[in-house]
Amino acid sequence: MLESRIKQIVKEEIEKTLHFTSERGDRMSAIDELGGYGKSVCKNIIDRGHKDGPEIFVLTDNAIIKVYNANTLRHVTDLIARPEQIIDRMGSSLAKLDRSQLLQILNLARMHHEKGYNYR
Repeated sequence: MLESRIKQIVKEEIEKTLHFTSERGDRMSAIDELGGYGKSVCKNIIDRGHKDGPEIFVLTDNAIIKVYNANTLRHVTDLIARPEQIIDRMGSSLAKLDRSQLLQILNLARMHHEKGYNYR
């Protein structure tokens, strides 16, 4: 009984990992198409009550948000962010950017969204 449950858990984890790897591969290809990550411009730490703890969000000048676990510093995922995601995730840290830089990043995010990059 215990052995079969362990096998089931392992199978489920492998399936999740394969899905995650495939999903991340698609997103990485899209980020490459957009010219790469760009330069980091600001960061924010948010505790959204996630079971693994707070997350660090790092915004780049190419409107990409890199997400890290704040406890382990592991790279969790990347977002080809929509303007709303940038405002939500980055919050008051956006005040560190000058107005023209912020508008340029938000405009890039809007263009990425219009081209469908957010769904990869």
